Amino acid sequence: MTDKFYEKQLEAFGVESVRVTEGDVNKKIKAIEAESSHLSVRAIMERMEGRQWLYSKLDMCGVFTAPIVPGDPYGAHVLIGMQAVGQNLLNDIIQASPDNFYLMTQEAAARKTNIDAK
Repeated sequence: MTDKFYEKQLEAFGVESVRVTEGDVNKKIKAIEAESSHLSVRAIMERMEGRQWLYSKLDMCGVFTAPIVPGDPYGAHVLIGMQAVGQNLLNDIIQASPDNFYLMTQEAAARKTNIDAK
């Protein structure tokens, strides 16, 4: 009964009734969340401290290494799970700020060189 009342109100204003499905709402929510994530990653990547922090998270997740634990297959599974999280983060970084990703890797290499030199 409520739907018919609503439809009559829409008709009175010359608007056709439109049905919005839950899937449409979920798609819109995911798009908004993706854009928010994109903007957040871009903001973090604009600062050297942010790039250093994100690189440390990628390194902690083992994105740049092989997930191997000799003699312990379950340990490898844990590392693969951590790596999957890091790869999702890496994907977000590359999509949001590809130029700063390159800069981030250069800065990380310079830090490693400075540490090795000491």
